[in-house]
Amino acid sequence: MIKNIQNNILAIDSSTNRLFLGLMYEGDKLVKSDELVEQSHGELIIRKIIDLLNSANLKISSIDAIIVQTGPGSFTGLRIGIAAAKGFAVAFNIPIVAINLFEIAAYKLKNHDNSINVIVPLKKDQYFSLSLKIQQYDIDKIKTINNHQLFDIVRKEPFAIFGVTLENDLSDVSLINYSHELNYDSSDLISLGLSKLNEGKIEDIINLEPLYIQKSQAEINFEGKKNK
Repeated sequence: MIKNIQNNILAIDSSTNRLFLGLMYEGDKLVKSDELVEQSHGELIIRKIIDLLNSANLKISSIDAIIVQTGPGSFTGLRIGIAAAKGFAVAFNIPIVAINLFEIAAYKLKNHDNSINVIVPLKKDQYFSLSLKIQQYDIDKIKTINNHQLFDIVRKEPFAIFGVTLENDLSDVSLINYSHELNYDSSDLISLGLSKLNEGKIEDIINLEPLYIQKSQAEINFEGKKNK
């Protein structure tokens, strides 16, 4: 049975080198945490969640729902955040809602009615690209592009890219750039998550996985060894 989902909501985003946490409690109060953790998500995440709960005088058993960002993003960071969410969910019978970066982009760009290419950095010189229009997109149409393809896209089409500034590289080109509108924090995750909760869009905890799109290098190396 799902608890009253309107009161105490925990949000977790470990997809980058920052750890974003948010806690809505008593229905209308909000505390947030944003810390640069580099590669230390696993060492800090539980302590930071407990600190956040303590600041609101809550126990983890008082949480009514958990919202977790599922990527794309850091392979290790995403797994740590989702593992923490799953652990609490199983132990205390808490429903989980998953939010991916493209859902965040659609939410942040909802006031535009033109097609916008949403771009997510993957690794050096590689990116994910997906077109959305009026909050509609097809996750199966995500493309992997390189720097050359990226510059071709942004010269010709409206775009929004997470965490990268291109103006210095393309100072001679007139760009339709909505990237500044993609800035988000845990309060945005909570807003999106509440909408999903109210629609009954609860995750199957067993099958909840990060939105990787591509395999990690460790998975590629492991499969290569198996096939030798």
